[in-house]
Amino acid sequence: MGTLHQVGTTRWSSHFESICGLIDMYGAIISVFECMVNEGSSNTIRGEAGGSLMAMKSFDFIFILHLMHKIMGITDMLCRVLQHKSLDILNAMNLVSSTKSLLQTLRVEGFDYLLDHVKSICMKFDVDIPDMSTQYKGARRSCQQNDNITIDHHYHMDIFNATIDHQLEELHSRFNEETMELLMLSFALDPRDNFKSFNLDRICLLAEKFYAADFDRQDMHYLKCQLDHYQFDVVHHERFQKRAFSAMKHVKSTLRNKMEDEYLTDSLVVYIEREITEAIDTD
Repeated sequence: MGTLHQVGTTRWSSHFESICGLIDMYGAIISVFECMVNEGSSNTIRGEAGGSLMAMKSFDFIFILHLMHKIMGITDMLCRVLQHKSLDILNAMNLVSSTKSLLQTLRVEGFDYLLDHVKSICMKFDVDIPDMSTQYKGARRSCQQNDNITIDHHYHMDIFNATIDHQLEELHSRFNEETMELLMLSFALDPRDNFKSFNLDRICLLAEKFYAADFDRQDMHYLKCQLDHYQFDVVHHERFQKRAFSAMKHVKSTLRNKMEDEYLTDSLVVYIEREITEAIDTD
């Protein structure tokens, strides 16, 4: 028998690992609780085990557990990418778009499949399955509410759709169209892979659209000319490439061969432009 993953406070991927572990070990956990209920050394232990067993062997618990597995399975890759110190902006933005699309697809097409899957698990572990067509009488609903909400409607609208909608709202709030465009345009400034992502037009659009207060019309003319020189002298200049490669061999030594790309880039700038940095007063 394996062990459940402990949920970390800063690693969002650990939540998905915990959900996966709980699903994989569900049968074993139920068996342990049943054993504790029958053979526990005290009334307290037997009572706590009985309460946990009752909660886990409920349709509500199994439905929510597998719903969270579906949602976290979709968002896990994005969570992992966003936690990397060397963030690949283009990949992250593509993952934001695909995550939104997959969540929307799950919302439209996923309920019936999830419901059938949950029912099959309930049958396997002898868990009562409610009649989905009967009226839902939840503790949160007022007795005066006579809306004839069915159990099916409760699980579909109040739990399934509401949970997915919350996730989509979070993504839309944190990654709206303006933010995503800013990040995508900023990707043109990424120096990795010998400035492979350098794009003059995107940099100009970035300055024009998001830094209009810093660049007037004349400044934009200057910027385009300067970027032309930069692209020729730096990005395509053989001497710069050799100089950068030579610097990399000195900076990324054996003792620092695991440094992140961002830190390596900063160190290379300081090393390559050491004539300038030597004049900086560290005090």
